[in-house]
Amino acid sequence: MGKVAITLKVYPESMEVQDRVKAEVMAAIKPTQLIEVPIFGGLNAFKVIIIRDDKEGAGNVEEEICKIKGVSEVQTDDVTLIS
Repeated sequence: MGKVAITLKVYPESMEVQDRVKAEVMAAIKPTQLIEVPIFGGLNAFKVIIIRDDKEGAGNVEEEICKIKGVSEVQTDDVTLIS
C-alpha cells in the first residue's frame, strides 16, 4: 500500500482567530508539517501537509478543517503519491 502527501492551504477569517485556528488544525488532523504563509497586514494562511494511505486519498480532510470555527477557506493545492 502506498502513501500520498496532501498539501492544503487554510485561510483563517481574521488575525484575531489565526492562532486558535492553527492550534485546532494541529489537533484535528495532526499534520506532518504546518507552515505559516504571510498574506497581508499580519494575517497568515497555513500550508498544511499530511501523509495518508493512498486508499484514503484526500478523503474528507477539507471538510474536517472547514468545520473549525474561524476558518474562512480551505484549498487543496496538491495530492502526490510518495511511495
